[in-house]
Amino acid sequence: MKISTRQVDVPSMREAIVALQSMARQSESTKGLPPVEFALRYGVVPPVLAGRATEVAILEQLVEDIQAGKGDQSLLGLHGIRGQGKTALLRLLEDIARQAGIHVVVLRAAKTGADFAQAVMDAESLADTTSDSTAKEGVVGVNALLRAQGRSATTLASETRTARVSLDAAVQRRLARGDGILLVLDEAHTLRTDAGQELFNTYQDCGVRGVALGLAFAGTPDLPDRLADMGVTFTERPGQYGEHPLGPISDANAVMAVLAPFAQRGAMPDGMAPDTPGGIAEGIASACSGYPYYTQLLGAALHDTWAADDAPNRITERHWRQALTTFEAQRREHYQRRFAELRTIGAVQCARNLAAALKERGALAQDVLEQCVAQGLRERNDLERAGKIVREEEWLDGMWSPTNGMASALLHLDFLWSPQGSAGERFQAGIPSLADHVLEAAPPPASA
Repeated sequence: MKISTRQVDVPSMREAIVALQSMARQSESTKGLPPVEFALRYGVVPPVLAGRATEVAILEQLVEDIQAGKGDQSLLGLHGIRGQGKTALLRLLEDIARQAGIHVVVLRAAKTGADFAQAVMDAESLADTTSDSTAKEGVVGVNALLRAQGRSATTLASETRTARVSLDAAVQRRLARGDGILLVLDEAHTLRTDAGQELFNTYQDCGVRGVALGLAFAGTPDLPDRLADMGVTFTERPGQYGEHPLGPISDANAVMAVLAPFAQRGAMPDGMAPDTPGGIAEGIASACSGYPYYTQLLGAALHDTWAADDAPNRITERHWRQALTTFEAQRREHYQRRFAELRTIGAVQCARNLAAALKERGALAQDVLEQCVAQGLRERNDLERAGKIVREEEWLDGMWSPTNGMASALLHLDFLWSPQGSAGERFQAGIPSLADHVLEAAPPPASA
């Protein structure tokens, strides 16, 4: 299946450099290329999507499964820290699905209410999000799909889910072709428990063999905990991608994400050779920490300094230093916002203890994580009793202990990451430089 986004995925820094040099050579005969561009907003697919070949293959397989009527396995759930590209991958999935003729219904977690299940079933209140308003030829829901494929909805859990809707002729023709439906939900971790139960129960009831129905959703690393709170377990079935962790990209792919748009226009960093990456490439890898959003911020900053100069085929050390200064200021601002969120829910002491342990060990086992969080909670409570801090918000997670609830909060705030998901036995820093920032911004508490 062909898609327009340029994808690269390289196994090592050497292969990255060879690929960049090849791009630069090929660009010499290319005229009229547009300016270098980067995706500076969350959820936008970058011009060069680096390090996500596995995920893109899953997206393409999901679309093929929907078309084949594999409703019982057409499920994808992404979870990872903000800025890892979850929303961008969902947008890419929507594009692939539409190109395949599948009707895409985008659900908004913030708009879920008591009638959420009925909306999913009938879709009367949900419009196709295609940019072409003339293409909004009707509304399609799960019931409509079942009827169009000659199936009965009587097996569903309640009568409220089986109301019939009238469809215009255009929609009936679309479904008669067997094009299918893809439900897409971002920010799934913000779903109300009852609304989430309705959505996932609806998919489980309707997503059976022979039905061209798919569901894709994404959320922060605490999403597996939220699904457990909703009583959702079928997303963990073997062979499905119901809970797919989206971790950092490699240093080599971070370099590709930043430099490929330049190489496509013939510009290469000074000092780069296959066996010697050079200071600029090494600096990019260190600054990005495998965090895709930072590749876009850094690439844009580098472009601004490079484009203002008269050396179109070279990226010099001076360009790099100026870009890094701009990028570091943006990153500090980003971390200050995260730190404010930690302070608001009273998680600073826990984050500081974890940051120190993570810096020393690199990763933490579950028991060490719990010890660090428990100590942080004691320090926080001492400071509260002494009147030195005041929490503005509580982090509530009904089925977990205070320690696990705070760990879930730290997952939610980008601070922690577990490659196996939040139920994994080992945890690492979500963004290593965020952990460093917390150590600098939150010194050990004074005696209460």
